[in-house]
Amino acid sequence: MRYPLLFSVLVCSVILCCSRSPVDLAGGSTSTPNEVVMGCVVLSDGAPAARTIVQLIPSSYSAIGNTPSSALKTDTTDNSGTYCFTQVDTGMYNIQAVQIETRTRALVTGIYVENDTIHAPSAVVEPPGRLLLVLSESFAPANGALFIPGTTVATVIDGTQDTLVLDSVPAGMLPGIFYAVADGSEHTVLWQNIPVSSGETITLSNPAWKFSRRLYLNTTMAAAAVAGNVPNFPVLIRLTTNNFDFSQAQSHGADIRFSKSDNTSLAHEIERWDSTNGKAEIWVKVDTVYGNDSTQYMLMYWGNPDAPDNSNSAMVFDTAAGFQGVWHMSQAGNTTAVDATANRLNGTPSGMNADASVEGMIGRAQYFNGTSSYIALTGSAYSKLDFPQNGNYTLSAWVYTEVIDGKAHYILSKSNNSYNLNLSTKNLWEIYDVEDGIGLQSVYAQPNLKQWTYLTGVCKGNDMRLYVDGICIDSTISIIKGVPHESDSDVHIGKRADSDYGYWNGMLDEVTLLNVSLGPDWIKLCYMNQRIDDKLVVFR
Repeated sequence: MRYPLLFSVLVCSVILCCSRSPVDLAGGSTSTPNEVVMGCVVLSDGAPAARTIVQLIPSSYSAIGNTPSSALKTDTTDNSGTYCFTQVDTGMYNIQAVQIETRTRALVTGIYVENDTIHAPSAVVEPPGRLLLVLSESFAPANGALFIPGTTVATVIDGTQDTLVLDSVPAGMLPGIFYAVADGSEHTVLWQNIPVSSGETITLSNPAWKFSRRLYLNTTMAAAAVAGNVPNFPVLIRLTTNNFDFSQAQSHGADIRFSKSDNTSLAHEIERWDSTNGKAEIWVKVDTVYGNDSTQYMLMYWGNPDAPDNSNSAMVFDTAAGFQGVWHMSQAGNTTAVDATANRLNGTPSGMNADASVEGMIGRAQYFNGTSSYIALTGSAYSKLDFPQNGNYTLSAWVYTEVIDGKAHYILSKSNNSYNLNLSTKNLWEIYDVEDGIGLQSVYAQPNLKQWTYLTGVCKGNDMRLYVDGICIDSTISIIKGVPHESDSDVHIGKRADSDYGYWNGMLDEVTLLNVSLGPDWIKLCYMNQRIDDKLVVFR
């Protein structure tokens, strides 16, 4: 019988002075940055916590890695409980504090340093908690260590323990507990989002997710080349046998999970999971993709045979963020085109058969024969897809045309007297809409034959723009006066909505409608992320 072993938290050596020189921490810059992080530490009654040792720790820091704890920026609070760190590199950090006399502790996570002076939230030192870790039979670690990322908390293990105890753990929400082999080359997530109460012992059992990986979002000029921050963005993750071992996950990917670098969970939707052929497409909602940045990352977890399916398309394509209709076109041929949003404006196919489902730009797509194939969004005439005149909206799709023949071929249509995205009789891509008192308004762009193209039309009041592959091609509006507005028709995909006319000849994928006018950074990021040679996501 093996007995429980008690292991103390490994606390780094400390320097009782304000850190003032730049330090290269796990990939940080050796140039001299200008950022300052300052804050205060208080006791539980609100009084200043003087003589408290405070450390500024990168959220990705591992106490068993190559960077010694002595290299961490360390300060000691003055009589007012204040600390200050200068020359801090851009990135995500945690504040770890230990009050010398009382040995109370605090941990503040998720401090993003980007510009000038950052005032961190107050750190309240409290009696620490205690973690009792019960290791399952399915987890048989060799010599290595357990550690909490972004802290100096770690303990060594020798592979013989059933149970471990971590003492002196700061109260609050811990990002997770990881296992690392002795050389630190491989990390496994054991637990995530652990609430620790002051003075209490928390028991954790059944380490769940055996594998994890960082996925970096690179928006620098050498990658996605997007300068501005993009909020509430659905990031496409493509998995193949080149970057993922499908045998380590459940057969349908139910155990896949994603989190931010601070371990905040991220909503995701599995569009396709084909473990037999080693292909998967997953959408992950990221609250902000930072522009001109290469340090931001998310974590992907897998390897839990008991995890339930957590895929949720409505949380990723949130109507509150403007998504009013998203059709991945990944359905089997001649079956319902499911709307990924909570609106559930599903499409009914007509003139299509089993062969209509083809390999697309992102997973499967639908093929339209140019004479009778279309999808009707029944009941959408007066729905969230009935945008007001002179309103704001965005239409987009990945399109592949088999013909440029002087005839109109419609991608998305509300009727000839409302909004449309199509290939026009002028042999040009076109977005047009009709407004009473003005008439039919159009902008155009040159098409590509037999080539996947990301087409986006944006209307913002009287401003109309057409983007091709993430670039605005035309914003000069052509007007045909005297055409009245009409919005009584259901939206159709693959033909003009109000007539037996304008059938699409080719493939369509990822048809999307939003009731907001997307900006150029968002549209470019969509293209750079969704193109075959994804320029945004970097697996490490």
